[in-house]
Amino acid sequence: MTFYISLNLSEEFAEYVAEICLKIQKIIKNETGYEFNPMRKTGVHMTICFLGKIKKYGDLNMKFIEEKKEEFSNKFDGITLEFDDYKIFSRGNLIVAAFKCKNISNNKFVNDIIEYKNSFVNNGANEENYFTPHLTLGKIQNVPKKGPNFNFSDLLKSAPVIQQSITIDGCHLCT
Repeated sequence: MTFYISLNLSEEFAEYVAEICLKIQKIIKNETGYEFNPMRKTGVHMTICFLGKIKKYGDLNMKFIEEKKEEFSNKFDGITLEFDDYKIFSRGNLIVAAFKCKNISNNKFVNDIIEYKNSFVNNGANEENYFTPHLTLGKIQNVPKKGPNFNFSDLLKSAPVIQQSITIDGCHLCT
């Protein structure tokens, strides 16, 4: 299973993002003919710490997870994230909205997140030296393995910018 830590988001913010996803869906369909499966309001989430594939759920020490969630809140609650840019993840078919830290140095924030994430390595998480806080917006369907015929990053420049920022206020473990 793949695990990640996600921020708590308000229903209003999730609805706002879901509306932007529908606009991105139209842009991609009209410009490329590809289908885009947008996140629904109930699926909108911000990944703040990607833990990766952990072989068995039982390998995770849930007491450790609860302690780390509390540590996360103590360390990161109150930090504000703002939209940075749309990015393409995975093999060129996953569209995300990347965010950057607004009220402290973005480099410090990212380094603190990486340090926090790497504390999970002994529990089976992937060790990484990079991270981009992001909202998963959806997947482009049937993108050839050799890559798309379109530069989706360029297409996303015409997508509406996410105007609302997010202030960290708690998190939860997701699969």
